[in-house]
Amino acid sequence: MRCEKSRRKQYNEKAQTRIVCGLILVLGIVSFMQNHYDAYWKKSQTMTVITVNGCESQTPEAQLQIKLEKAVEDYMNLGQMIKTAPCYSTEDALDCVLQYDAEITAAAQRYGVEKAMIQAVLFQELRFYGIEDPVADAWVAMTYAEASLFRMIRKQDSSTGIAQIYAKTAIEAHNWKYGTEYDPSDIATLEQFWMGLQDDTCCIDTEAMVLAKIMDDRQVSIPLTEDETGQVMARYNGTNDWAQKYGAVTARYYAAFQEYDEID
Repeated sequence: MRCEKSRRKQYNEKAQTRIVCGLILVLGIVSFMQNHYDAYWKKSQTMTVITVNGCESQTPEAQLQIKLEKAVEDYMNLGQMIKTAPCYSTEDALDCVLQYDAEITAAAQRYGVEKAMIQAVLFQELRFYGIEDPVADAWVAMTYAEASLFRMIRKQDSSTGIAQIYAKTAIEAHNWKYGTEYDPSDIATLEQFWMGLQDDTCCIDTEAMVLAKIMDDRQVSIPLTEDETGQVMARYNGTNDWAQKYGAVTARYYAAFQEYDEID
């Protein structure tokens, strides 16, 4: 009888966990889709043209978008297409990157990283922001808030902010750059850095710092070769086979942004 009660208790706890996770997923998806409905479904997809000597020509931004769109199409699989559908289109992601031009330029100069590298990685993280990302962030935020429902399923970190950086990665980059000794296993420190990454300017600055650390770890410096550029950006994502695909597509973005920046 005691054993039966124990099994029933374990079953109930598992069921409660599944229900909570399901509710989080639904609420996260509904919230994010509502916030981005106008931007995704109603935004005009027309490309701006300019008139030069009586002839219409696409703007540099429109030309850049075409190159990025081609790279995205070659890279994206069905699963990514589905999970990113309610989020950022290529145009949305590009608009966001260009909006933060001043912040990206400043971060590139501060850490000795090429501007186009920061733009390429930021574009990738925005374009492939999926419906699972706000759910993960909500889970972490509730863990930090010590919400009672999350005591059984605590999540202390997630790739977050505009550049999708883990707090642990931000801490390691900060320690490398500034000689600090923050402990990435300390939940209070994780919370401090994770919250900081919610600020777009801070997150872009941290992205540049992370890229600079990767370059230092790999003992490479500007100007990078095409292979070195791809490998640095691949490491930003991880170390597995998928990270190599990430590096390959961001290298294509990098080339497109580099050409655009020279015109601009």
